[in-house]
Amino acid sequence: MAEIVIHEKDLDIYTHTEKQGMMWGVELDPLPSPDILVKEGSILSIGNMKLEVIHTPGHTQGGICLYGEGLLITGDTLFAGSVGRTDLHGGNIQELRRSFNRLMSMPDMVRVLPGHGPESTIGREKRENFFALEG
Repeated sequence: MAEIVIHEKDLDIYTHTEKQGMMWGVELDPLPSPDILVKEGSILSIGNMKLEVIHTPGHTQGGICLYGEGLLITGDTLFAGSVGRTDLHGGNIQELRRSFNRLMSMPDMVRVLPGHGPESTIGREKRENFFALEG
């Protein structure tokens, strides 16, 4: 069974998911407690792969990316050509811009696996992402 891993700064939003669902008219079952709380620099092992936690707030206060072996799993921080929303609870456009710029300092060949949509590379995002182009 997969473990539930979240950044410690998203614990509050995670534990109140039922209330959030009600705001959207969705009834949710209580969520299990997280198995692992991570923070900047934590290391997760998946099989033989080791991934470092990079704290990337902006979409949420506890947004994270996982980096290792030329691979960057970005969740809702970075998408091919776009970035995560900042208009929901915990979102902050200035923090997301700092997180985005931090990711753009990685080597161009790093493969990006976002939470939604097609994969990309850091190099492609430097050239084509609207966030990079507007500022």
